Amino acid sequence: MSRKSRKYRRQRRFPTFWVLVIGGLLLVAGAILLFRPGSGTATLAPIEVQGQAAIRVDQQEIKFGDVKFNI
Repeated sequence: MSRKSRKYRRQRRFPTFWVLVIGGLLLVAGAILLFRPGSGTATLAPIEVQGQAAIRVDQQEIKFGDVKFNI
């Protein structure tokens, strides 16, 4: 192999190596931040319910008004 060929080959492999190393470090750092203790749902605000729906019926029979029978 000539010197030019070796130099080109070395330069081409060098950036790929560093991209993989930096990418791996970013993945590890992200996993550490994601799975660290105390990062669960305990830090979220509790759900507060105000004005719940309710139904109340005072009558025992329902009046439909005038209904025609056998039209």
